[in-house]
Amino acid sequence: MSASAVMRAAPDAAGIAYPCGVVSAFEAAMIGAIGSVVGGVVVGWFTIVAARGQWKRDRADARLDRSRQAAMSIAESIASMEEALVAWSAGQSSLEAMRAAFNAFSRTAAVQSLALTDSALRQRVRRHVELLARVATVAETAPPGARALVMTARRHADAVIEALEAHCNDAALPSYRPLPLDDAEGLIAWQPAGSQAERQDGGASGGGDGRPCSGTGGA
Repeated sequence: MSASAVMRAAPDAAGIAYPCGVVSAFEAAMIGAIGSVVGGVVVGWFTIVAARGQWKRDRADARLDRSRQAAMSIAESIASMEEALVAWSAGQSSLEAMRAAFNAFSRTAAVQSLALTDSALRQRVRRHVELLARVATVAETAPPGARALVMTARRHADAVIEALEAHCNDAALPSYRPLPLDDAEGLIAWQPAGSQAERQDGGASGGGDGRPCSGTGGA
């Protein structure tokens, strides 16, 4: 085929004649432009989806970090309250000092529990607040009865701190035996889940300093 035949005018649908080579270049340009637009839309959509997924992961990580910080704060407050309770029980501090320690603990527990991501852990912390409120109330009218609950409070403190430690380490919460708050005798006799050989009355778990998240670096 001659060059003049290739460049011969070819009419379009409207009857307008364009050189064949010009029509082919125009069509190619249009196809390229459309492909670029479609490609840009697809890439943009995947970018938005990826960014949204990353935002959700960052938000979840931030919530978990905040929850760990809250667990540490609650554990420290439990340990401080336990010290005040033991001092009062031994006659080394006044009832007013014990009540002040309870008020500080209950405020910390109420505020920091809001950041805990585990509802079962929040429930255990709430039960500990209720138990110590019972001790503080009974201590005003019947100190011997309150002292009978001190060891229960210490055992329960161990159990709660153990759960806080598990939360900080991304581990499953240990088994838990609920407090029989409506049964005075049962409350005094309450023991945590697990064999007694694995536990000791009194003292806080989590490294003994009431800070179960220490050394984890918030990770």
